[in-house]
Amino acid sequence: ERANRLFALLSARSDIDHPICTECTSLLLSSLSARLSASLRERDAYTAFLTHLHQTTPTPSSLAAAQTSLTSAREAEEEATTTLHSLERTQAALATELASLSESAASLDAAEAEFWHSHNTFSTSLATAQATHASLSAAATHDARLLDLLQRTNVHNDSFPISHDGTFGTIAGLRLGRLAAHPVDWPEINAAWGHTLLLLATVARALDVKIHGYELQPLGSTSRIVALRGGRKVVLELYTSGDLPLGLTFLHRRFDAAMVAFLACLKQVGEGIGGRAMPYKIEGDRIGGECIRLGVAQDDGWSSACKYVLTCSKFLLAHVSNAGLGRR
Repeated sequence: ERANRLFALLSARSDIDHPICTECTSLLLSSLSARLSASLRERDAYTAFLTHLHQTTPTPSSLAAAQTSLTSAREAEEEATTTLHSLERTQAALATELASLSESAASLDAAEAEFWHSHNTFSTSLATAQATHASLSAAATHDARLLDLLQRTNVHNDSFPISHDGTFGTIAGLRLGRLAAHPVDWPEINAAWGHTLLLLATVARALDVKIHGYELQPLGSTSRIVALRGGRKVVLELYTSGDLPLGLTFLHRRFDAAMVAFLACLKQVGEGIGGRAMPYKIEGDRIGGECIRLGVAQDDGWSSACKYVLTCSKFLLAHVSNAGLGRR
C-alpha cells in the first residue's frame, strides 16, 4: 500500500505514470541526463555573462561618452525625421504636380488629335484646291493658246482668200480673168468681181477711208458701183450678162465704166493708208500698165490687169492684218 501511494504521488508530480518498466526507466534516465546537461551549460553561460558584467562595469567617463553619443544619435534621428517629413511633403507636392502634368498631357494629347484632324482636313482641302488650281491653270493655258491663235487669225484673210490658178488670179476660189485658150464662164467672173468689191468695201471701212465720188454696193454676182456726178447718181454695173466679143467697145461700155470706177476706188483706199505704195500703179483705166477695159485690152492684158487688181487688194488686206484691224 505504501508503494502504491508513493507511485501515485510520483505520477501526480510528473508526466509519467508510475510504476514504469526497466526499459522505460533507462529511456527516462537518458532523457533526464540530456536535460541536465543542457541546464548545466545554460548555468555556465549565465555565470560567464555575470562574471563579464562584473568585470566590465562602465566608468563615469564612458557613461558620459555614451550619453553624448546617445544625444548625438537622437539629434541625428530628429534631423533625419525632419528631413523625412520634408521629403514626404516634397513627394506630395511632386505627386500633385505630376497629376497636374498628367492632366496637361491629356489636354495636349486631345489638342494634338484635334490638330492632326484639322491638318488632315486642311491637307484634303489643299489637295482639292491644288487639283482645281492645276485644272484651272491647264484651262487658262489652253485658253491663252486659243486666244493667241485667234489673235493671229485674220477675219479678212479667212473671208477673202486670194491666190492664183495658173495664169488667173483667184479670190475665194473664183477666177478673175479670161483667155481665149482658157475661157472662164462669166457668172464665175461676175462672182469674183462681187467678192473683190466686197473686199474693197470691207478694207475701206476697216481703215476708215472715205471714198469720194463713189458708193460701193457689193451684191455678189450683181454688184454695182454708184458714181456721184454733179448731184446725180449713175449706177455702174460690175458684171456682164453675156459672152461679148473683145474689141467691141460699145458692147462693154457699162462694164468697163464699172471696172474703171473700181480702180479709182482702189486707188483712193491705197492712198488712204499713207506712206506705202501699192504693188502696181493705178493711172486712170490702167493698173501696172495694163488696161482694165474689155473693149480696149486684149484678153491676156485684161486678165493681167485683173490679176494686178487682186494683188493690190491682197496688199491692202496685209496692211489691215499688220495694223491689227482684222483680228478676231
